[in-house]
Amino acid sequence: MEGELVGMTAEKKSRLELRLEQELEEGRMKNNGNLDDDDLLVKAFDLVEVYFRLYRLNKLNALLAEIKPFCFQRGDDEDWIPKWLQAQATNLCKQNRYAESLPLFTEMAERLAPTSALMSNVGNVYLALGDLEKAHDHYEKAYQMLFTEPHGPDKEAGALAEIAFVKLKIAEIEPLEGDSGRKTMYLDDAKRHIVQSVEKYRDIGYVTHSMLGKALGSLAKICYARGEYEEADRAWIEAMNIYNIRMGNHSLYVAGALKERVKVIIKLDLQRAKQEAPRMLLLALDKYVLRQDVLDLKEINEILSLLLHDDLPFTSKDSAPIALKDFMPIIVHCHKVLNNEIPSQTSEHPRIDVRFLAEFYQHSGHLMWLSGQDKVTAKDWVQRSIKLWGGPPVGTQEF
Repeated sequence: MEGELVGMTAEKKSRLELRLEQELEEGRMKNNGNLDDDDLLVKAFDLVEVYFRLYRLNKLNALLAEIKPFCFQRGDDEDWIPKWLQAQATNLCKQNRYAESLPLFTEMAERLAPTSALMSNVGNVYLALGDLEKAHDHYEKAYQMLFTEPHGPDKEAGALAEIAFVKLKIAEIEPLEGDSGRKTMYLDDAKRHIVQSVEKYRDIGYVTHSMLGKALGSLAKICYARGEYEEADRAWIEAMNIYNIRMGNHSLYVAGALKERVKVIIKLDLQRAKQEAPRMLLLALDKYVLRQDVLDLKEINEILSLLLHDDLPFTSKDSAPIALKDFMPIIVHCHKVLNNEIPSQTSEHPRIDVRFLAEFYQHSGHLMWLSGQDKVTAKDWVQRSIKLWGGPPVGTQEF
């Protein structure tokens, strides 16, 4: 199934999702209401892949919970257990629950011989947990192990992109230039690896392939860190065109590209940013909050912080009540999801890092105040933020 999904448009994936769901339901009805059948499990894992691609995390949670007992009761002679472990570990990663996913990947390594793909997955977890050294080591191992396994140039391109991205992250935490020039060294290495990755994808013929889009997104971020803003903007434009085709207009990839491109445009042309950023950020927030099963507060907070950027028009008293009011219904919707008032959506809360919650209410309270929509709610949200940060209750002072 994974091979069939490569290059498939979001619209076709949605049609495939409906067909597989219908076939599974018919299978349940014929099998005493359950999926305890090898053919049905194969179809269930096909649907798992589709849910991953479409980011249907609530459906994914339910399906993986349903098939878990049938996978584990089959024992170690078949590959159902490692298959379930990998799917559940990846599912947890997509919900930012990386610490919970690591034991599952470890169990996979104990049941199966280590592979390049497994090393890459563990590298992704360490990257998310902020252990950049271990992430880098695992990505390097994954790249080296490729050459001991049957693989195509697309796998090499993907491994190079992973190494490039972790080098970017290492560069970001390096201090400003000193005698060693380590920051520049890491950024140079990152640029070299990502350019090789993009070139390999182009050589294969991946003109509108999702993996080329992801590599272009990494290229854009690396160029931004290097101050190469025009190249970063071109890369984001091409990446976003691919995301629209392959992931769909409402995907998180399009939302992320809109958000990141605002940062680039601010550096390139502030006047242009003042004109274009409001629409781009509103579209991005709409996709992150209203179009997903599970909210990603880390990304949402980044959009809210951009709304408070000193160089954008939102913080001026003349324009803020007009511009910011359009964002308030989406922010309020996000607040309702966090308080379990919208059953069709969830968030990482209460597992989410409390700092993300604190930051959300800090930014949202400030924006609500500036919008002039509801100053009582604005104060309540700021008070909640201060409590989450561990500070004293907020007084009646304005901010």
